[in-house]
Amino acid sequence: MADLNKYAIPDANGIRWAEATTKNGVLYRHGFHHTATPKASAGNEASAINSGRGVIKASGDGGVDVNWPLGTKADHISVCHVTSYDFFATPDDLVYDYQMKFFVDGGWDRTFTDDLNVEYSCVTITNGSHYIQFSSSSTNPAIRHVS
Repeated sequence: MADLNKYAIPDANGIRWAEATTKNGVLYRHGFHHTATPKASAGNEASAINSGRGVIKASGDGGVDVNWPLGTKADHISVCHVTSYDFFATPDDLVYDYQMKFFVDGGWDRTFTDDLNVEYSCVTITNGSHYIQFSSSSTNPAIRHVS
């Protein structure tokens, strides 16, 4: 079973968050509802996550180009095991300007690439709702690729 220890104690909304940094040095955080059940792992997938060697992508998840601008959402989609998303501006009192809530039904890792080519990765160790919060200097933020 995947290790949940790197995630903080659930916040008031029941989300367990982990801080992260992109390859470009951009800070962001990702999270999931703490009531979700971790997916059972097969073979070395859980040991790779637990050892810090990286995350495992579901087979066939090479990625898909998308156009998900700020303020959009969609249900009943099928993009790299993402079945819905909601991309919106966060309230002014939060550290990050934008949040994307998305639902996954499989896979171990999701990467969302924005219009500035910044990649936000999230280990999706549970099926269900996940979140990414980030800030961007883009005048029209959008998610352009999912893998």
